[in-house]
Amino acid sequence: MGFLDDDRGSFEMQVSREWPEEINAQEQDFLFRFAVTDDIFQAAREAGYPESRCNWIGKKIMSRPECKIELLKLKEELGKPTEVMEEDIIREFRIIAEASMLDYIDEFGEVKNMDEIDPLKAKAIKSIKRTVNPKTGAVTTEIVLHDKLAALSHLGKNIGFYAADNGQQNGDINIQLNLPTALVNL
Repeated sequence: MGFLDDDRGSFEMQVSREWPEEINAQEQDFLFRFAVTDDIFQAAREAGYPESRCNWIGKKIMSRPECKIELLKLKEELGKPTEVMEEDIIREFRIIAEASMLDYIDEFGEVKNMDEIDPLKAKAIKSIKRTVNPKTGAVTTEIVLHDKLAALSHLGKNIGFYAADNGQQNGDINIQLNLPTALVNL
């Protein structure tokens, strides 16, 4: 692939590569730009997609397995990290594990508006459901958080708390079998 031109300049791909047939030239342009910028909207806009649909188109492209694979290959070829870091995973599980319903209600026991909730704490929310009683007009808000016990379990496994239970042991295992003499002499 050569230059990827736009009105703001050009990128030159430092690697020469073969693309799968099912990924067209504009999608290749998007994938390269996304590999460089990590910004789905910017990459789609610079690849020539309509600005009003950039996020939708970028997400649609990235939902295709062949595009995900090519993005990982591109990032590797460009020397960009392709793995989610262990610290990122631990941080996300900690947010869920440390979440408390008190983070989402005010001093009167009412559910806070989303703009009043810390964005990091909002990550622990699985769903919010508001219902209005047609007879009384009373509004009920139900907040469901992600599974705290599952998050704690994943954290424990990641840290190694369950090493003996889940095969995280390192090193040799010495197994001793005592066989009857009759079997040994066979």
